[in-house]
Amino acid sequence: MVRRALTFLFIWFALSPPVQGQTSYPDWGLFPALYDVTGVAADDVLNIRAGPSTDTPILSSYAPDRTAIEVMAVTSGWAQVNVGEQVGWVAARFLERRPGQEFGDVPPIRICFGAEPFWTLGLGDAHFYHSPMEQVTAGQPVYLPSTRPDRFGLRIDVEHGIMRGVIRRTACSDGMADTTYGLAVDLIYRDAVMTGCCTIAPAR
Repeated sequence: MVRRALTFLFIWFALSPPVQGQTSYPDWGLFPALYDVTGVAADDVLNIRAGPSTDTPILSSYAPDRTAIEVMAVTSGWAQVNVGEQVGWVAARFLERRPGQEFGDVPPIRICFGAEPFWTLGLGDAHFYHSPMEQVTAGQPVYLPSTRPDRFGLRIDVEHGIMRGVIRRTACSDGMADTTYGLAVDLIYRDAVMTGCCTIAPAR
């Protein structure tokens, strides 16, 4: 009798919806995110290393006032970033997450891109779609809610039709470099499906 009661409670808790303000997917929707450098002396720099360890080579560095760094993940006190065409790692204690990037929020996507053929979709300050076949302006992107917290829909009007797609929070590579992005996209346009990655890093 006791075993049956415990089994019932286990199933009930497993199937019950999460309490408001909580989620059953604690790691979903948190990355990528923008961070600012903090706690670094004005005459010093924050090193970007080849691996999550001080024993790995230094690839580059951030200035002590660097802002809006795109972080793909944080693991064991190290933040994964992109530097040039490589993946780098920064000591997370010197980074501060920007506010307004909560669970379920649509990240501030600046641009999406893919290959075969090469295409670029501007979703930030400039709205456009460029490919070898056409270069057109685009309207304001409309983001659509999803029943899953790790993805959302996209609709955008372009000069010759409507582009629709799904953006997912997952590791993504463009296949051209060693960099890794935190958003993958599948777009439907002109009766074709295009796949690619998106970034929230501001242009520099």
